[in-house]
Amino acid sequence: MSNDRKNLGAGGEQQAAAFLLAKRYQIIDQNIRFDFGEIDILAKDPDGTIVVVEVKTKISDDITEPHEAVNAAKQKKLLRLARAIEAEYPESPIRIDVISIVEDKIEHIKNAVWVK
Repeated sequence: MSNDRKNLGAGGEQQAAAFLLAKRYQIIDQNIRFDFGEIDILAKDPDGTIVVVEVKTKISDDITEPHEAVNAAKQKKLLRLARAIEAEYPESPIRIDVISIVEDKIEHIKNAVWVK
């Protein structure tokens, strides 16, 4: 991955964290690495739900939206990551959200991937 892409991703994650904080979410951690993937942001929403947040960032608004990059393989990986987190928070419901960022436009898609 190029430095430009890393910087874009890191900047998007910072924007997403600030957005969530403004919505009264608590940021638990960021960039949590497992052998099988990484959680961009782990948060707790105001009702106590633990939220695994996938952040997708693009520079310009072209044909595809950033959240469209969360394909079936990525969804499967996010479910596996959510299950790993679920073990640490057995009393809390778990949800997977996607935050899509194009320049200064932020879209928050709650329950983007259903956790069974």
